[in-house]
Parts: sequence; C-alpha cells; structure tokens
Amino acid sequence: MFSVPGLTQFVSSGGAGTARFYSAPLPGATIVSGAGAANMSNVGMTALVSAYQDDTANPWNLPMDFYFLGTNYGKNLNGGMGWCSNFVISFSLSGNDITWPVTKPGVLLGNFDRATNTFHYSGLQTSGSVQYINCVLQGQNVYNDGVAYAVKYQYRLIKDPQYQYIEIRAAAAPGTQGTWRVVSGPPGGNVILATGAYVGTGLSGVWRSTATGTNWTWFGNSYVTF
Repeated sequence: MFSVPGLTQFVSSGGAGTARFYSAPLPGATIVSGAGAANMSNVGMTALVSAYQDDTANPWNLPMDFYFLGTNYGKNLNGGMGWCSNFVISFSLSGNDITWPVTKPGVLLGNFDRATNTFHYSGLQTSGSVQYINCVLQGQNVYNDGVAYAVKYQYRLIKDPQYQYIEIRAAAAPGTQGTWRVVSGPPGGNVILATGAYVGTGLSGVWRSTATGTNWTWFGNSYVTF
C-alpha cells in the first residue's frame, strides 16, 4: 500500500488483482508580475449597461459562485451581486450607489464620482479547475465632465479551488488616480478591508481573496494566468 501526495487515487479490482490509477489535480490560477494587455472586444457578451448611467445600481446574476466575507453572492444568492455605475462591484445589491459604501459591501475601482457608459460581461468560462467571467467596461472619469469612454477596463472575476481574483486591465485610464478599496459594508461597520493602487493605461492589477472571500490582498503590476 502506498500513496502519491497531491494525486487522486482510483482503485480497480479484477481477477488478476488490484490496480491503482492516479490523476493529477487540475491546474489553478497564478498571479504573475507584469502588465496584462486589455482586450476590449465585447463580441458575444451580454450588455448590463448600454447607455450612460450615473448613481444607478444594476442587478447582476453572476453565473458562478463568488464569495465575499464568507457569503456566496453568485448565482443570485443572498441578494446577488451588482454593478454600480460609480465603478463599484457590489454584494447584496440594494438601492442606488450614491450612498456607497454606507448601504452595501463592495469593491471600488477608482474615482467615486465616475459614471458608466457601457458594461458587458461574458458567460461562464472554464480552464482546468478555473472558472471566470470576462467583463468589458467603459465610462467617464467624472460623472459630469462630458468626456465619454475616457476609462476603458477589461476585468475578470476568477475562481479556483483555493482563491478568488478580481483582475483589472486598463486599456485607457485618466490621470485622476481615484481610490481603489474593498469595503465590508454593514453590518461590519464599513471597514476598509484593503486598499489598492492606481492602474494606469496599459497596466494591470489583481485583488485576491481566499476561496470564501476573506483576506483581500492587492497585487500591483500583475495579472492572472491559467
């Protein structure tokens, strides 16, 4: 009797004895240093926002499990997820986002006074043990500056057996750096759990958490590969 660490064992018995077969675990995601190039094509994607929005919350039925502070908000569970036009990925969506983060937990991607021009997302995609959703976002740096499509991000929500990731790749990013943060929202007292850094044009960055959405950490000048 012996075992092979990290491998799954399958046992088959027959007239000639017992045979054991081993299957290697499916590969997961890896954060690597450097700039990930943004792909802004929205071909085949679903439009969650197709025209200018300011202070608007959009319910988003994310077609995979995605956790935040131990609660699964994917697949429309526990109030579901949402995209708020001020560039907030929200959990347990409620009301509009002008009072964020007072009313909801979420992840802020830059300037609090931004507005969304268009937002598209893909269906569920897989690679090995990795599940992910691809998103293409275009918006205004400031809601009333009159400059549409000044901000252009590709971002992906990624999950493997160990971690979750929110990866941002910037095709265009204005000089206003804004604020990047993860906030607990009530009833956790609106605690800032982690603070990220500005992702400039041509650059990328990654938020990573545990599989249950805790211990959020920022990785600047990085992207996810699998």
